[in-house]
Amino acid sequence: MITTPTDHGRRQSLFSAEFRRSTLALAALPFLVAFEALAVSTVMPRAAEELGGLSLYPLVFAAPLATSLVSIVVAGTWNDRQGPMRVMTAGLVVFCAALLMVGLAPSMSVLVAGRGLQGLGMGLVTVSLYVLIARLYPPHLQPRMFTVLSAAWVVPGLVGPALAGWVTETVGWRIVFLAVPLLVVPARLLLQDPTGAASVPGDASADDGATSRAPRPPVLAACAAALGVAALSVIGEQADGSLSPVTVALLAVAVAVVVVAVPRLLPRTVLLSPDRVGRLVLARGVLAASFVLAEVYLPLQLVARYGMSAAHAGLILTVTTITWFTGSWMAGREMLPERVRISAGAAAMAVGTAATAAVLLTHHSPWLAGLTWCPTGLGMGLSYTSTSILTMRRSHASRQGRNSAALQMAEALAQAVMLALTGVAFQLLLQRHGETSPAPYGAVLAAATALAVLAMMVGVAVRRRAPQRPPGLRGGR
Repeated sequence: MITTPTDHGRRQSLFSAEFRRSTLALAALPFLVAFEALAVSTVMPRAAEELGGLSLYPLVFAAPLATSLVSIVVAGTWNDRQGPMRVMTAGLVVFCAALLMVGLAPSMSVLVAGRGLQGLGMGLVTVSLYVLIARLYPPHLQPRMFTVLSAAWVVPGLVGPALAGWVTETVGWRIVFLAVPLLVVPARLLLQDPTGAASVPGDASADDGATSRAPRPPVLAACAAALGVAALSVIGEQADGSLSPVTVALLAVAVAVVVVAVPRLLPRTVLLSPDRVGRLVLARGVLAASFVLAEVYLPLQLVARYGMSAAHAGLILTVTTITWFTGSWMAGREMLPERVRISAGAAAMAVGTAATAAVLLTHHSPWLAGLTWCPTGLGMGLSYTSTSILTMRRSHASRQGRNSAALQMAEALAQAVMLALTGVAFQLLLQRHGETSPAPYGAVLAAATALAVLAMMVGVAVRRRAPQRPPGLRGGR
């Protein structure tokens, strides 16, 4: 019997001999990064108590978000010029060095510096993950690998905080940071590039005339945006419900800096590229902003207005984690036509967020809100994973790094700006109406619903498929 290439492709799976090691590595690495990111919220109160410097506490969370913007920009061009294997290795080295710095920090200022270094490593790693999937796997396996990647980011939400809390109480908070590098190293050693496709510049496979080298990354614009985002995060964190003229001026300056930097970070060459990924990038940013607004304030409302325990409020978010993965699985299995996946997911988010708002604002059972919240997670999993799949599918090998960076840049900027501005508005409403009033929470959920509707409209516009990429690297076949 003659085995055709098509037959061979059908027999391939993520755990076939040629992909098994890479699949395990690309699942383990983001799992460890996500676990550590979630663990910080659990262990940092104890660390701040031991090290002092409570005034620096907001920077513990703002610093990695800000510095990751710089490394995301650098990683995009670096991936296209040198290939993702080198960038991934460099990112993991920086990430592990940062964890050691945090775990051994003698003071809060050193810990904050380590967290900033950690953000640099995370930006390099996350951009490279997408490009590695596009380079190492054939097209029919890429959607399923993105589902695995989504699970690797989501599953730590089920076990990370509890495990980190237990380790902190029994061994100490430092071990949470010091142990992760011991697991990262063997995971990196698993990652292999048998064909060399992930170790060469993307331009090497370009045969459609796109042979010019990737442009220089806009590092100065990224640094400006990082400072603006850090300032917004700190101001939003410390807002006390009253805006002094100085605070208003600082907010205005920070927003202006970010707005000025955005055209350099998401230039027309990306938004209007021949790959037609611009609307996917915009959809990703709006989706991320919508989901994070609703998710951050939902447990706060359950605790403040309904008197639920933090554990019970967290249980509702755990259910969302499961529905998120379900939506991601649907995207990976390509169960819906490509042209409707993002809009359908965003529509589910809008319905789920609006229904949850209606339930909570009319003081129905909070457990009913847990049910109405499920479509939000399902829709986010479907639409978020679809933006990743479609962006890499439509990206020429010479632009995979930059397009991956654009996706994550849009997500990070949208989340940071919306959280900061909404945080200030929320504190103002809270002071005016009181902690148990539905007004502050209703305003946030209304904003999240409006953003989901906007994402649905952008998703509807993601219709026309880009031309098929020319043969070359594995990701371009």
